[in-house]
Amino acid sequence: MNHPITRSYRLMLTVRRAAATAAFTAILSAGCGGGAANDRGAGEKEAPHGVRPGSGRPAMPEAAVAVRTPVRGTIASYYTANASLDPRKEAEVVARVSGVVLRIAAEEGDDVRRGATLLEIDDREYRHRLSLTEAEVSRQRARFERMKKMIEGDLVSADEYEGARSDVQSAEANQALAALELSYTSVEAPFGGRVVQRYVDIGQMVTENTPLFLVADVSTLLARVHVPSREFRSIRTDQEVELKVD
Repeated sequence: MNHPITRSYRLMLTVRRAAATAAFTAILSAGCGGGAANDRGAGEKEAPHGVRPGSGRPAMPEAAVAVRTPVRGTIASYYTANASLDPRKEAEVVARVSGVVLRIAAEEGDDVRRGATLLEIDDREYRHRLSLTEAEVSRQRARFERMKKMIEGDLVSADEYEGARSDVQSAEANQALAALELSYTSVEAPFGGRVVQRYVDIGQMVTENTPLFLVADVSTLLARVHVPSREFRSIRTDQEVELKVD
């Protein structure tokens, strides 16, 4: 049996909350110092290095300041979350009847259409059962036809006639059930999709409700993202998102 195929992927989803136009302004400030030496009087003594004149406190170090022209641009805020990509439809196909697996028609990774045969179970026993029920239906119908003629001549009672009619209906119901069980020996895909996993091998004995395949419709993947209520006012229908798959 092949190894299972990964069915889901982790992704990072980023929702752009809002965008607005704003002005970015560079902070302009004058250099520290510059003309300080020129402002001192001619008779004022120069303060020691690292000490602010007249205060006795250390002077602030000079720093270079970049001066730029203000420009206009856009700003935006984002909400980021993680989620899993999962198929919108997924089904575990199980056996409806008991028997030995004779043929496997689909493998993991195969794309299948709705109604395509995935697996076949030995149907010889079910064909024999159907033949027996068909023979019983023929016998009961013939008996009922005789009863119809006999009741016309008052040779049988009404209860016997109704009993023969009931036997025919019962035999026909058993025949329909046998035909249905025979059809279950051919396991079909419930919908179009991809075989994600196979659980059984040829020659294996399966019983009713034994898992056989896992089929998923991967044509549409669904991401369930949990957004806190405080973000609701910033998110709208059909809003663009950014996806990053791991």
